[in-house]
Amino acid sequence: MALHIYFYGLISFIGDDKAKTAVLVTYPGHKSEIATASDSTTAHEGAIIVFAGADAKGAAMADDFRDYIPELSKVIKPTPVLKPDVIQQTDTTSVNAYVKLPSGTLQVADYYEKQAEFKFGEVTARPMGCVARLTYMYLGATSPLVIVGAKKPLPLPAEGWVLIRNSCAHGDKDFKAHRHITTSQNDDDVAKALEGAHCGLSPTPSPKPYYSDVLQTINREVHEIGQVECSNSRFP
Repeated sequence: MALHIYFYGLISFIGDDKAKTAVLVTYPGHKSEIATASDSTTAHEGAIIVFAGADAKGAAMADDFRDYIPELSKVIKPTPVLKPDVIQQTDTTSVNAYVKLPSGTLQVADYYEKQAEFKFGEVTARPMGCVARLTYMYLGATSPLVIVGAKKPLPLPAEGWVLIRNSCAHGDKDFKAHRHITTSQNDDDVAKALEGAHCGLSPTPSPKPYYSDVLQTINREVHEIGQVECSNSRFP
């Protein structure tokens, strides 16, 4: 028995040695949703969401997660600092929801088809490379869990999947919105993500459980799932 957790869209994973919180960044037109195969709920205005019944010590990051999730300290200049009220989880303007991560390991579920090169004008901030499109972690055998803190409680299946997403239907160029949880002053502080050659790592070499069901759920509303700027980030 295991719960498989997927993340998609404008979400920043913050924490020190572990990613303790997934921050769903506020941006016009974006919908913060938590969905299972049978139900869903939304979150807004800085909701604090927990997996009630799970150990919430935070998630370790696998090597692929560290390699293919853009790190804000490398794509924002000067070196960004998180807003104090984001750290304290009291910012209800820049953040739709704070999701307390249960214990587990964050991995990459699949990659965008094209490579991404993060550039400030003509200056490269991060070399061309693959970027994670969908990230993933799983919980082993647990007692029944419930998502608490969103618009309504959401019971989670003992065996199955849950999708946590923060995305819009029109495929906006939204990576720059990650800066809103930092002390960065304007959009020019954030490197632009340019699409390049084929990534070469998509689809994922080892598909995760329920992957096709989750992707089908995203595709029902997200029409431009292929553009690299709608990606997760991590801090520090």
